[in-house]
Amino acid sequence: MAQTNINIRMDADLKKQFEDFCNDMEVEQYALYLCLSGWQKQEESCFRKAMKLYPNALLFFFYGAWLAEKGYYVKSLAQLDHAYALALQECKLHLALKAKYHLAMAYTNLEESMMLESFRQCIALANQLSMAHYVDMAYYNIAAYYLEQGQAEEALRHLEKCGHRDGFYYHKYACIMEKLGRLEEAKGAVEQGLESIGDIWIDRQMLEVVHYRLTHPDYKSDPLYIEQLLELFAQLQKQRPKGYVIFHLQYVLEVLEAQRKYKEAYSLLKKFSYIS
Repeated sequence: MAQTNINIRMDADLKKQFEDFCNDMEVEQYALYLCLSGWQKQEESCFRKAMKLYPNALLFFFYGAWLAEKGYYVKSLAQLDHAYALALQECKLHLALKAKYHLAMAYTNLEESMMLESFRQCIALANQLSMAHYVDMAYYNIAAYYLEQGQAEEALRHLEKCGHRDGFYYHKYACIMEKLGRLEEAKGAVEQGLESIGDIWIDRQMLEVVHYRLTHPDYKSDPLYIEQLLELFAQLQKQRPKGYVIFHLQYVLEVLEAQRKYKEAYSLLKKFSYIS
């Protein structure tokens, strides 16, 4: 139950076919094409052009979600909030739910009370729409937030409300048990996670580094653990939204502090603590 993100890719041939039809598109079609191009090219100007051409809930949502995925959380708030309001006006309740969920996710990096209120509204709407998956994701991400804050008991309270138990759930459960000193339960959670996580290297590696910590008390000075953790951290920066990176930052800082590499730790804090 990973943090959801939108992954839009067009290969070169498909992109060329779309471009060939640009002159024949209606305004709303061209605006959507601009948003998809913005995601593909990673160019914010495409989203801005689309907003001017044909502002609607879907395009505001795409723009806000893209900003949040890039780590521009403050800038994403207005777009996602507007997407939510427009979606309600347009009677697109499922889109309103997506916008509210992404708004809550942006607040996990900004302000706790607004995060909790946004997730509360998200859960209420998800229940009305019988979309239990969003309820589970809300509780999962609240738990992840409290885990990052070092509040393991509070994290556990919310994680236990998740009905869906997948590899990502067991990853967070293992990390919570580790924080609480319940190491055997943590090891069991890692094993369950590895059985259900799938074959994607980066997903399995998130569990593997937890397992290594649990089975090697001197992991902070273990070269193999440090190598695995830093490789995972590097790949997360390339392949996943910023939230994954922020979650694992605490473990990288822990190793750097143990090695007395304070300048490197400071540089990472400076790099990832800036909220835009």
